[in-house]
Amino acid sequence: MPYHKNELSENDKIEIVKLYKAKMSLGKLSARYKVGVQQITDALDEAGIPRKRNKKQIASGWKDNEKRPDTITVTKATPEYFDYLTDIMAQAGRMKGDPVANYEMLSKQNPFKGIKRHTITKHRK
Repeated sequence: MPYHKNELSENDKIEIVKLYKAKMSLGKLSARYKVGVQQITDALDEAGIPRKRNKKQIASGWKDNEKRPDTITVTKATPEYFDYLTDIMAQAGRMKGDPVANYEMLSKQNPFKGIKRHTITKHRK
């Protein structure tokens, strides 16, 4: 039997609204009713229930009268550094002994000192 069922009954939707108002999280509701989080949020939207936001910046950041910026600046690992990390993790796992200790030993030989991250600007869609 699959973990997720496809539809929520009307009684399920009413109960979801009650539980959500009683501070049950979307993830817990999803697990309880064996549906995806999207189906839970759809049920809340149908009932006209505004969803809570965990992050302060999301809750108060973009109010209705504010315009979101067209671009965002992101700092992330360079593709080369990310490839290097995944390679040494795999190598550490194949070596004899403790994988964590192996990884720490291998990462001391890091050829990417000072160039681990780069900043890019993304355009919003």
